[in-house]
Amino acid sequence: MRVSSRDRTFGGLIVVAGLLFQSLWLGRAAALLSVVLVIAYAVWITGAWSLTSLSLPATYRVALVIFPVHAGEEFFTGFQRRFPALVGGRWTDAQFLMFNAAWFVTFVFAGWGLRRRRPLAVLIVLFFALGGGVGNGMGHLLLVVAQGGYFPGAWTAPLCLIVGTLLLRQLFSARSTA
Repeated sequence: MRVSSRDRTFGGLIVVAGLLFQSLWLGRAAALLSVVLVIAYAVWITGAWSLTSLSLPATYRVALVIFPVHAGEEFFTGFQRRFPALVGGRWTDAQFLMFNAAWFVTFVFAGWGLRRRRPLAVLIVLFFALGGGVGNGMGHLLLVVAQGGYFPGAWTAPLCLIVGTLLLRQLFSARSTA
């Protein structure tokens, strides 16, 4: 699908706002998410994605259910304390909750745009699939291996990985699926 110059501009502004929000709110512990946001934009502007998958909206709705479940596991098991400490940072509970709430609202609005087949919504869905899905899921599992045991968020991380992979597959599938 072709991305208009207007959408590219708005998409770029969304990326800049996201980068500023993540870096100012959570510091260097959010650096990988910022890299993923830039990658999502680079992939999005190519227009190599498609909205032809019939199952994309349903998969995205499932992803929107998994997101708060995963964030809840992270919160109640102390992810907001353990993860930033790995890079010399510190988050408060409020920072973690506000960060996840802000992105969740953004993801919900993207779902609304996806239903209306708005190309700009795909930028956010790509970021969600890459960062909140595949990257988040793999990252938690790698942390389990590196730490030699449970790391906060690991129980629901496979769900993130699966739904992120499905979203990417559906966005880049050339034919419709039921």
